[in-house]
Amino acid sequence: MGTAGTRLAVALTVAAGLAGCSLFDTGPAEPTATAPSESASQDAPADGLRPYTDVIPDDAVSDSGMVVVHRVDDDWFFEIPEALLGRDLLFITRIAGVPPGLGGFLPAGVSLEEQVMRFERRGDRLMLRKQTFQQVAADSLPISLSVVQNNLPPVIAGFDLEAAGTDSLAPSLVIDVTDFFAGDTPAISGMRAAMRRQYQVRRLDPSRSFVERISSYPENVEVRHTQTFDAAAPPSDADTNTITLEVSQSIVLLPEEPMRPRYADPRIGYFSINRINYGLDVQKAGQETFIRRWRLEPSDSAAYFRGEVVEPVEPITYYIDPATPERWRPWVKQGVEDWNEAFESAGFRNAIRALDPPSPEEDPEWDPEDTRYSVVRWAASLTRNAQGPSTSDPRTGEIIESDIVWYHNHMRSYRNWLMVQSGAAMQEARSLEIPERVMGEAMRQVIAHEIGHALGLPHNMISSSAFPTDSLRNADFARRMGVAPSVMDYARQNYIAQPGDGLNAIDFIRKIGPYDHYSIEWGYRLINTPRAEDERPILNGWIVRRADDPMYRYAAQGAFSGVDPRAQTEDMGDDPVASSTYGLENLQRIVRNLPEWTATEGEDYTDLAELYGEALGQYSRYMGHVVTLVG
Repeated sequence: MGTAGTRLAVALTVAAGLAGCSLFDTGPAEPTATAPSESASQDAPADGLRPYTDVIPDDAVSDSGMVVVHRVDDDWFFEIPEALLGRDLLFITRIAGVPPGLGGFLPAGVSLEEQVMRFERRGDRLMLRKQTFQQVAADSLPISLSVVQNNLPPVIAGFDLEAAGTDSLAPSLVIDVTDFFAGDTPAISGMRAAMRRQYQVRRLDPSRSFVERISSYPENVEVRHTQTFDAAAPPSDADTNTITLEVSQSIVLLPEEPMRPRYADPRIGYFSINRINYGLDVQKAGQETFIRRWRLEPSDSAAYFRGEVVEPVEPITYYIDPATPERWRPWVKQGVEDWNEAFESAGFRNAIRALDPPSPEEDPEWDPEDTRYSVVRWAASLTRNAQGPSTSDPRTGEIIESDIVWYHNHMRSYRNWLMVQSGAAMQEARSLEIPERVMGEAMRQVIAHEIGHALGLPHNMISSSAFPTDSLRNADFARRMGVAPSVMDYARQNYIAQPGDGLNAIDFIRKIGPYDHYSIEWGYRLINTPRAEDERPILNGWIVRRADDPMYRYAAQGAFSGVDPRAQTEDMGDDPVASSTYGLENLQRIVRNLPEWTATEGEDYTDLAELYGEALGQYSRYMGHVVTLVG
């Protein structure tokens, strides 16, 4: 999140629209108080408010930034610049600390909610109102009035004005935010509605809920608070009837100048945002779809548009979670930085990097929950998975922050899959202790896959069908190309290669491929045109040029599942019958050897039972790949 943080401008106004369109406030705010003269007493009330020093005494602990945060005993106050009223603020709610057993996909650091809010003054109160950007129209068009009237944003919270700031050159307003964060505010709660039902939550206990800390930075405010709930069926410690969560809130000032959006195309895979633009000259409510991507700007624009490869002004930066075991840190870093070669296809050198976090001595305020920093998180969890979520500006699709999650127990998945998919032809996979270079390489490619998601790329399950099945038995081909043209496919280890084909252990494992280079170039290469609309013929031409090459095809996940035999999960090769036949021949060899490969002196057959179950699952996958052909 370091890259996103340094890109977000500390600005005083927000551009109201994109590409000639604007989004609307719900009506004029009440007039703000006239700023006091410089000679006015600091203790003089403004508009009947309390004197400033009565609210914020001299012994208050204050932290300046986007807003000034004051702590007075156990109460917390925001001193909000009046220039910030009406600005778009992205609220990101994360779980920062969880009890054991709280959902399989809710480790510390996962985002629960992302929503845009604005502070508005109404007389002697400030309202916090949630914004929507899903329906727009240019403010020069008559229909813009109806867009405003039919998209009334909800008021999330109201705050009494406690005092006015004392700086006449930068007027500000003071509100008490203690109850907003320490209480049970549904919009920012760590306890989602489904969780409340599942765990039979009765209420938040205010006596056991509190604000831990609030820190203010130039572009964001970070809040950490603890919520304790009475619950009849908590996920752990059932006799306590209690669930305690640590929740973090990131309040991010969105860029004053929104990034130019890029129109999406269903023929190439990107996560996207949608909006209805009532100002389009079409005989329906016209939809616009923009891809989600990071803002990369060339350090030398003239050289870039001459076709040279240049460094970005600000690279995409990920920090490695301090909780990551030292043994695996180099592999995690490599998985992040493997994308640099793909970004060179888009004209950027050193576009993405992975850094160790600063030590407490170097930066005592560094916090992985701080939205300025994107982090590859290591979750102490029994879940066997990994995730690559990101947070984007809902106005344009600009990705501003991302936290990758590697669940510790996912190594168990790859230990098992390496054995039951490749153990027949890969010597290193015939043990419960996979050598570090093989497990590290598998982990590296999982991280690369999740980083791909965080760059905006969804799964592309049709990709693996581009390679001829028998080519995956060729050691030279497998070494150069991996197992599929895209690391975003669910093609993991080469189960087609047979004993004696001569593949080295690393040749069995997937890697970033030609489609990934192509998709990054399509999404990230800047085009020197006046408007986003003018890019569309050029982008279409890039797709048409590749249309006849199966290596550059994309199929949205789910759209073809169970229908198109090319777009299946966990498969590889262009002939499902031949590929599954090779897989079954290997599986017969593997199952015969499982007792030997899983035996541990003095232990029972728990591992053997687990691996045999995995083998049965693999058999089912091979059969499923063939059955789909019937359709």
